[in-house]
Amino acid sequence: MRPSPRTHNLSASLIFPSKELRHYLRFRRQTTTTHVSFSELDRLPSATLYASYLAWRKAERATQSIDALAFDTCPRFESLAAHLHPRAAHSNSSSDQTGVASAFTVARSCRHALHPGTPYPSGQHPEQCPVCIIDVHLQYMGVLTRALNESGGPVRPRDEPESRHENLFKAWYCGKLEVVRVVYQLEQWAADEGTWRRLYPDMDVQGVHSAKEALERYWVEELHINAEAAAIRDRRVMEKGKKRVRFGEDTSFEAGRCEFYFWRRSPRYEEGKYACSAKEKEREQEPDEETEAGSTTDEDEESEMDSDMAIGTMDIEFDEKEDESEDEDGETSDEDSSSDEEEDSEDEEFMGADGADFIVFGD
Repeated sequence: MRPSPRTHNLSASLIFPSKELRHYLRFRRQTTTTHVSFSELDRLPSATLYASYLAWRKAERATQSIDALAFDTCPRFESLAAHLHPRAAHSNSSSDQTGVASAFTVARSCRHALHPGTPYPSGQHPEQCPVCIIDVHLQYMGVLTRALNESGGPVRPRDEPESRHENLFKAWYCGKLEVVRVVYQLEQWAADEGTWRRLYPDMDVQGVHSAKEALERYWVEELHINAEAAAIRDRRVMEKGKKRVRFGEDTSFEAGRCEFYFWRRSPRYEEGKYACSAKEKEREQEPDEETEAGSTTDEDEESEMDSDMAIGTMDIEFDEKEDESEDEDGETSDEDSSSDEEEDSEDEEFMGADGADFIVFGD
């Protein structure tokens, strides 16, 4: 017995507590015939391997209980030991199958009678009957579902490590996929059993564990666990009710007015009977006017500031030009004005009494 190949990289600590994990590793060492490493022993078990571990653990606990009560001389010790010992329970459960097993083939592990119409390979006796096979997978899925719910369910909580939650969801997915494959196989077996019953209608098959019985148990258990699936099944069975929504006779289901008629700023806008009143429109427009007025005042202030800045710039340029002229001539402003007056007087000497200018041409 080996773990599922799909879960070869998942640890058994996902479903076993630390104390129970030590027992599982000891079970793997005792039942593994070949030498394997610790990482291979710590693999997540399959549904069949998990069921074998539970049977081994149950037998071990019973043995420990018998050893603990060995010193007791109470007359009830024998009955209690027989109750705790797994062989006694197995013999009691198989005693009811004695008459049925004599007529039909029985499974090697569970010792249940098999349906003659189940198409098992010729010459081979299966380990378990179809009912025990589906019980093993349902039990294992219950363990995986409980571990996933304790970790927060399909959605990872914030305080849960991402790697652990992802591995738990992967283990649950692989287990569910294996259940689907088993159910598909049981459906094929149930179809073959139905064909066999039509061929041998007079043959009594009471007490056998058939694939049909396994499917019935699976669907009952699945619908019991999954309330949502049960609700879906009930909705499919229920008749379709009448519509509760009713429209008036004057209701028109055709296309109505164009979208432009509903846009207030559109020239095609037409007020309907549910349009807001004129006062509400004024209230809506007031904030717009205030914002426009505010924007205009801001623009005026900005223009004034720009003009002041421009005037200041011109004054600065004018002062700079005067400074440059003073530097070039090397004279002050008073000296410049006196020199200008002398130049004007010299010009007047060349002008006549009537103020006419004389132009002298050379020879």
